[in-house]
Amino acid sequence: GRFNNQTLQQMILDENEKFGDILQGDFVEDYYLLAQKSINVLIWVNEKCARVSWIAKSDDDTVHQIWEVNSLTKSLSSTRLKIACKNKTDPVIRPGHEEIELYKKWAVSHEEYQDDFYPNN
Repeated sequence: GRFNNQTLQQMILDENEKFGDILQGDFVEDYYLLAQKSINVLIWVNEKCARVSWIAKSDDDTVHQIWEVNSLTKSLSSTRLKIACKNKTDPVIRPGHEEIELYKKWAVSHEEYQDDFYPNN
């Protein structure tokens, strides 16, 4: 998404002009718009490179074991469309029970999601 901070926004535009490596949605940047960001990626892929075998979407706060990504993509059937989230078995973080201050942004109330763990594939 776009940044309200014009200095930061200009840095992003400059980076993209130099390297052509940024996909930026037409909305104001906000952490809570992660679903919108993911949808934008899927729309862009469908419009610009629909014939790719697979895509990987990541964020700046994730770490990947590249050999696991390779193994996962090889195991996916090429005849069906899939969204995969390997090993996402983390317990739901509840407001007021964050182990680390950084995790606060991921806290989900019982009203928002009642189970103790997120579903996985």
